[in-house]
Amino acid sequence: MISENSIKLLLLIFIIITMFIPSIFKNNMIILWERIYYLNYFKAVLAIISYAFLPGANIYNIIFPHDVLSNKLKIEPVIVKLTLYPLLSLCTLGISVLLFDQLGSTGGQMEILIFLFISILFILDFILQIKRHKSLDLSLIEIKISKNSIIIILLAVGISTISIGFQLGWSYLVSGDPWASIKYANLIGDPKINPIFIDDYPNFWGYISYGLSIVSGFPFININSLLAPFNYLFIFSVFIFMKSLLLNYHIKYSVLSTILISLFSGFFIEPLISSIVFVGDFYFIYKSFAYILFFISLGLFFITSTNNFNYAKEIRLLILSAFFFIISFMTYIFPLIFGILILFIYCLLTKKIEKSTYLKFFLYLLILILILYILFDLILNNYLSQVVIYRFLLFFDLNIIEIENILISPPILIYLFFIFFILIVIIIRKYLKRTGEITLKKKWNPFLNKIFIIFLTLFIIFLIIEFLSLLIEFLFLQIDLSEHFFFYIFLDKIILNIGLIGIMGIVLSFYSFKQNKKLSIFFFIWIFITFIFAFLSFFAEIIINNPLSPQEISEWHRILIGYWFNRIWFYSIPPLCIFGSIGIFVLLERLQKIHFIYKLKSSHLILKNLIATTIICFSFSGVIITGVIYGNSNFRYTDNQITTLEWVSENVPIHSGVLVGDNFFMGVGIKTITFVNQYFMYDIFEVDFNETQCIQQIEYLKNETIQYAVLSQFFISYYLNKTDFTNNILIPQFYNVSLYHYGDLSVYYAPFFD
Repeated sequence: MISENSIKLLLLIFIIITMFIPSIFKNNMIILWERIYYLNYFKAVLAIISYAFLPGANIYNIIFPHDVLSNKLKIEPVIVKLTLYPLLSLCTLGISVLLFDQLGSTGGQMEILIFLFISILFILDFILQIKRHKSLDLSLIEIKISKNSIIIILLAVGISTISIGFQLGWSYLVSGDPWASIKYANLIGDPKINPIFIDDYPNFWGYISYGLSIVSGFPFININSLLAPFNYLFIFSVFIFMKSLLLNYHIKYSVLSTILISLFSGFFIEPLISSIVFVGDFYFIYKSFAYILFFISLGLFFITSTNNFNYAKEIRLLILSAFFFIISFMTYIFPLIFGILILFIYCLLTKKIEKSTYLKFFLYLLILILILYILFDLILNNYLSQVVIYRFLLFFDLNIIEIENILISPPILIYLFFIFFILIVIIIRKYLKRTGEITLKKKWNPFLNKIFIIFLTLFIIFLIIEFLSLLIEFLFLQIDLSEHFFFYIFLDKIILNIGLIGIMGIVLSFYSFKQNKKLSIFFFIWIFITFIFAFLSFFAEIIINNPLSPQEISEWHRILIGYWFNRIWFYSIPPLCIFGSIGIFVLLERLQKIHFIYKLKSSHLILKNLIATTIICFSFSGVIITGVIYGNSNFRYTDNQITTLEWVSENVPIHSGVLVGDNFFMGVGIKTITFVNQYFMYDIFEVDFNETQCIQQIEYLKNETIQYAVLSQFFISYYLNKTDFTNNILIPQFYNVSLYHYGDLSVYYAPFFD
């Protein structure tokens, strides 16, 4: 093997080579793969590899010259570096684009500026190495990998391989949220346009996409489709997180917990419940990137050491943790909120000697997050604070009011909340110092044991009730009990969502509780708080609208409850999987001690294979079903659709009104990659019209300023010909200018608006 510095130099040469290969496609949203030349593919692959590893390698070596993280985690450096290098690189690329854009740089200048920035990091890294060691380290890389790490690497390779397979099946990213997070990239590099809006999640992924597109020469959707191999980062980040949390346990528990998370899903009944884990495993988009940063941020905090405290090392860990937290927040809001809550609970439940010190670390982390938040909020003209308030109102289904009309400005409101939380931490820490540490005394142990047994008994009873109700529902009465009882709304959501691995984790948590009560209590509080947050939307419905029975909850609110629940309960998966991993190993050890099993020579292997097969079949099946649903041909865009979407994204002005025919995916595609107001035709027009209705619909088109229409020839011949209005008035008279035609799709314009 060659030295790491030689690899860095080679990557820099790759970057220089890519700059001499012309970028034909710049600032496009999407383009047919067939229209991309082989030379452009070569440029894109070199650019992705180089920009995904070189900046991160330089920054990591500048911050941690002695590879502190690998030593603290007690795992091989190759796993730590293959995880942190791409994360640091992507974050750095996104921040550089953000800053250059705010300074007014145009798209043509951006590639040069990014290259200069990367070159400065490269030179600084080499200068610091010479200063520290009096020479450059050119020693050969020696890679030693343990058996447990090989399992994680094989799992990561398998996940990435399946991810590539899914991407080949989709051809492009499946439209929807993944496209919506990228569309902001189309506005970057134009000083006249502000590329941020408060009606969506923070758009940091748009800056990353723009940077990757500029250096590779690929359109934004296409370059994101090529990132599928980076799904290995989800597995590696979860493993690092598990290793940091279970530092005093054998590594086998971290390995099994990581495997269980990658398998986690609901039952066959509701396979789509696995969609969030599916995103983490097989779908490298803004959400999976935020989840990865969430796990790494928590892991960096957990390995801060209270023994042999080295201020310089620990503060760097905290700075990096705060940095990843704030980037995850700028990508997808939830990870930071849950991360802070989880760490706060963890600090309160740490050992007696370490509690005050960990609260001090947590206080430092909060201050660092606040500083970074204020910095980015000011750079983005208070955008972060505005989008937080907007999302808060949306979460509770409150009326979305003008953000500017709030009595206290959003930035001040958010800053005050941060400061209030910091003061709480200071007060708790001072209280602990003054009155002594809060500990679980021995006399509490019998009481806690009874509480745990009661909880476990109730859970098993609820589990039996749920399965009996499902049996009755499917075999006999076809009655959904959640339609009649509030209790069943909770029970259905919890049991069906946590699936086999979650149920197994709760039942087997008994063994974890016996081994380490404090850690188990921390996990139980973690799970409880997550589910409370998951049901907040439901609680808001009860408080605001006061329904007396489930029948009074509107269909929209039922959808909203499920929508938020499925996006929040995900954060309870790690403790459930840790419970499961500890329980499985203890259970195997106990089963082996049974006399007749002990006498069978092959019993241990048979038992392990039986348990593994059961878990994989009943858990991963949900992920597979989700993949089959997403991967079917209906989710693939045709050449006609892609080419038309490309034309619309480049030629239809922002905020224009666009009428779309019966093709749902065309409508979603237009809505998510452009900034137009999209309307489905079947939401406005009926098949049969009288003269009065015709006049009303035309007036509606005029009032909403729907200037454009995207319709297929099949739709026109089949649907529009059914009425005189649509056949003789809508297309020939109102939308009577054909702007674009490809295959069976056409884009029309209404001259009335001129």
